[in-house]
Order: sequence, then structure tokens, then C-alpha cells
Amino acid sequence: MEWIKLSKYNLPPQGLKILCFKEGDLWVCRRFSYEGHSIWIEIPYGGKGGSNLTDEPDYWAQVELLGSYTGFMKVGIDDGPILTFDELEEKHPDEHREFVQQLICKSCNTIRKRSNAM
Repeated sequence: MEWIKLSKYNLPPQGLKILCFKEGDLWVCRRFSYEGHSIWIEIPYGGKGGSNLTDEPDYWAQVELLGSYTGFMKVGIDDGPILTFDELEEKHPDEHREFVQQLICKSCNTIRKRSNAM
């Protein structure tokens, strides 16, 4: 596995499951572009409870998955081809923005629910 120092020149592709490192901590997340900014959404290990918005990492690495799994989240619009989020942003910017907004709202709702439970 190769660790890549995060910079504006080597951002991970949107929607790719990546391993993140910052100040000794590790977590898994996906990056999305929204209004010119990178949004980092953590993927929970247990698969329950939804995801959180998270800080950008200092370093990232592609997660090596078994078999034919790639770690990419992809989306299709109507009967069109399945696209990566980078392709979606390029070909359908309005749909891309709407989808990422929904991901952000879902993450914010998860944070509020967890805060209220404490």
C-alpha cells in the first residue's frame, strides 16, 4: 500500500473508498467535491448508524479489497451508463451537486441523532 500526501494536486477520486491517516489515527472515508471544496465522509466500520462528515486526512491510500471489488461508489442516471462521481460531475454537474447535497444532509442528520442520544 502506498501512502499519498494530500494536496490539491493529488486528491483521491470522488467516491473511492480510501484509508486515511492523520496524527496517528486511521479511518476509512470517501471524498466528494461540492461547490469547489472537498467533503470527506467517513464510512462506519460496523455498517450501522450512517456516516459522519470528517476532517481531511494528511495522507491517504487506496484500500486494497478482495476479488473484483474496486471500492468505488458509482451512480447511474435514468437509463444511462454507470458513472464514477468524477464522471458524473463532469457530465451532469447539477445531478452531481444534488446527490452530494443529499450525502451531506444525511451525514448531518446522523450527527444530530447521535448528539441527542447522549
